[in-house]
Parts: sequence; structure tokens; C-alpha cells
Amino acid sequence: MIKLMVFKTIFKLGIKNIIFLTTYKTFKYFRIYFILMPIKECSIPIFKVKNYKKFNINNTWFDKSREKYIEKTNDLEKGIFCWFNQYKFLTTSPPNWFLDPYENKSYVSLNRHWSIIDGKNVNDLKNIWELSRWDWATTIARSWRITGEKKYIDTLNYFIKDWCIQNPVNHGFNWVCGQETSIRLINTLLTWRIINFTNNDSTFLENFIIQHLKRINNTIIYAESQDNNHWISEASALFIGGIWLEKYSSMKKQGACFAKKGRENLEKSINKLIMNDGTFSQFSTNYHRLVIDTLSQVELWRKWLKSPAFSNKFYF
Repeated sequence: MIKLMVFKTIFKLGIKNIIFLTTYKTFKYFRIYFILMPIKECSIPIFKVKNYKKFNINNTWFDKSREKYIEKTNDLEKGIFCWFNQYKFLTTSPPNWFLDPYENKSYVSLNRHWSIIDGKNVNDLKNIWELSRWDWATTIARSWRITGEKKYIDTLNYFIKDWCIQNPVNHGFNWVCGQETSIRLINTLLTWRIINFTNNDSTFLENFIIQHLKRINNTIIYAESQDNNHWISEASALFIGGIWLEKYSSMKKQGACFAKKGRENLEKSINKLIMNDGTFSQFSTNYHRLVIDTLSQVELWRKWLKSPAFSNKFYF
């Protein structure tokens, strides 16, 4: 009876998923990731502004939106950060990147190579990850675009530099999860897009992008084995980061490889996880929203960078 249940479970999970998951766990257990993905300094992307053009949008909602972004950025400068878009906490500026504000506890002492971190003593990893998704970067970038005040670019660079120093590549909680790395990558590119809307300077950013893409690429088999939003998020980051490198960097061949892998995984994941009526395989409405937001980014970047469309199955 037990053997039958095991076989049924394996069948439902899928042989391929079991192989991918086993491979990932084996690589962690025998410290293969530890060897193949050494800890390195994180490249620090410093945004430089030669000129600016303020937004010129004359409609009723923009005044309130402008005030909101400036208020949020001023809060950041005071050390007031928002977790999950609703809970504000007074910390430091820049913040402790390993803080769980709900416990008022820092987990920096537990930082190791991402593959050997023991997260069992952490109440909720998402509380630590939230600020390292870099949502604050797009907020600060918007405030600069609205006002043209250089102090906002200085704040942005100050936070970025501190984050990169405190979070060497492959070291610590903020490199544990491929999806979290993907969200940070996409927010970084959105920040670049907002600030460099009329200036295509990108050389300062390409090494940071490569470091993130390599981290995502090396464990995407785990994301695929989960058959959930992680797979879509990581495939999206590979695709977006890849086509960005193809367009703006000297690492065009690497970019093409990442973009191809991202495109292939997006085609597979969307075909498998989204039904014909548009509903997502996970029941959570939050995950539905996440997938819609993520795929919107995929299409925006694809059109911005003039990359070929996906197959008809991807859209219909």
C-alpha cells in the first residue's frame, strides 16, 4: 500500500521534476554549488546622471502619485522602510539588509554561502528578503525623474553601494533563492530604464547583471521542479536580462545564451502552468497577480528591446 502511494506521488510530481529536485538537493548536500559558485565581490552599479527630463503628465492622478513617491523616498532617507507595501518600520538608512522587523532581530551572523545556510532558525525568510528585492530603487528613481533633484540619485547610489558591500555574490540570505535574485534583477533594470530613459549608458551595470543571471541560471532546475511561480519568475529574469545584455553590453553572446534559455523556459512554464482560460495553477490570487505583473514585464522589455515575439501558444 505504501509503495503504491509512493509510486502515485512520483507519477503526479513527474519523473523529470523528481530528477531535477534530487539533483539540486545532491549538489547542495555534497557542496558542489559551494565549489562551483564561489563567493565574490558584488559589482557595484553607480548611476551617473548627465542630464534629465522631468515627467510632463497633465492629469488628475499624477499630482497625488508624485507626492506619494516623494514622500516614500523622503521616508527612506529617514530610515523608514515599508515591508510588503503596507507595514512601515523605522530602521536605519541604509537599512540592515538581514533584519526581520517583526522580531526586531538581525540574522547577519548566520550568513554563509547560500547553499549551506540553515534557515531553520529564521521565522520567515521573506521578512529578510523584502528589502533586497530592491523595490525601493524604483521608488527613488521615480522621485528623481519627477523632481530632477540630484540628492535622490545620491541616495540611490548610497543604498546600492551598501547593499553590494554587505551582500557579496553567493554569500548570505539574499542569494539563497533564485526567484528573489530574479525580482532584484528586474527591479534593477527598471531603475536603469527610469533613470536612463534618454541615455543608453549601460557599461556600469553589465557585470552586476551577469552576476545575477549566473546565480539564477545555475539553479533553475530547482525552480522547474517546483512547477510554480518560481519557474516563471526565474525564466523571465533570464530572458529580460539576456536580451538587455544583447542590446546594451559587450557580452552579447552570453546575453543571447541567457535569453534563449529564458525564452525556452517561459514557453514551457506558461504552457504547463496556465490553463486555456487564463487561470494559474496556484490558487492564490497573490500568485496570480505576481505572474501577471511578471509577464507584463516580459512583454514590455521584449517590445522595448525589439526581441521577436513568443509562439502563439504563449499568448493564446
